[in-house]
Amino acid sequence: MYTLLRSCVENNERKIEKLQVLHKAEDLNLLRELYRADWPSQALGYYTLDNFIRWQEHVKQPQKVWIYTLDDEGFRKNGLYLIVDCFQLFVNILPVKNAHLLLRKALKMLNWSEGYKITAIPDIYHETVSAVLLELKLAWESIRLNIYHLPRDQALTADVNCPPGFQMRPLHNADAALINDLWHANNAGTLEIITRLIAYNNNVGVYVEKTGELVAWCIRCQSGFLGMLHVKHTFRRFGLASLLCLALTREVALRNEDVRAMIHEYNEPSKRLCKKLGFQQVGVTYIIHAYYRANGAAWLVNSSAYKSKL
Repeated sequence: MYTLLRSCVENNERKIEKLQVLHKAEDLNLLRELYRADWPSQALGYYTLDNFIRWQEHVKQPQKVWIYTLDDEGFRKNGLYLIVDCFQLFVNILPVKNAHLLLRKALKMLNWSEGYKITAIPDIYHETVSAVLLELKLAWESIRLNIYHLPRDQALTADVNCPPGFQMRPLHNADAALINDLWHANNAGTLEIITRLIAYNNNVGVYVEKTGELVAWCIRCQSGFLGMLHVKHTFRRFGLASLLCLALTREVALRNEDVRAMIHEYNEPSKRLCKKLGFQQVGVTYIIHAYYRANGAAWLVNSSAYKSKL
């Protein structure tokens, strides 16, 4: 049984009223299939739910992960979900009548005392989320990213050849600390997230054959996007970034899935890489850092550094 339990009494015994935790496998599977019905327009919601549902194959109770919806049966038709994973928040609802009002209602019921990094917000709900943050008097900043898409059939044709002197293989849990240290968005909670992503999600690393040194990596993140692509500076002349993307796109395609990536709108090198590999832009999404200024947020990275490096 996929059990995602969280007490309804949080900081200072504040009760989250009229939100329920979804923990039954049949409810979660139904929710996921709602996003599959109008493919690929709702791919973001589908891949996000699929990620967290698949994690039940590895652990019965993923720590610090909870899936909320409103305390009624409406989610069976509208697909409303709010997923909390450590300090990250993922939200979505199908474009039904009153979708914006329902999402607004649910967001206001969350406990915002420690803030959230709201990740991969659908473009159509960016204004709704922003309005709630303003109403709650939270400090926040929004980052816009482009969504790139590569069809499964095209991804399967990827020619993956590792240069001489290097070895390509899945990452190990022992690599998490190095990846976290070199990630531009690291903070107090990211090591735990990276460790889970390595353990449960598709990923690939490139190692020096003679020494075993990890020099480059790419990981599939919670919303299904290719992410955390990084090549150490002294190894950026071997085409390893392209190699990693091609290798991971092929892995995802072999799962019978299309491949997606999200790139900061001003990250020209990564945008050029996506286009070179055949990706096409299909939309935009957002990341929002939101927190009460008086409380701060232990997870929050420097915003200017984050924007310049994403």
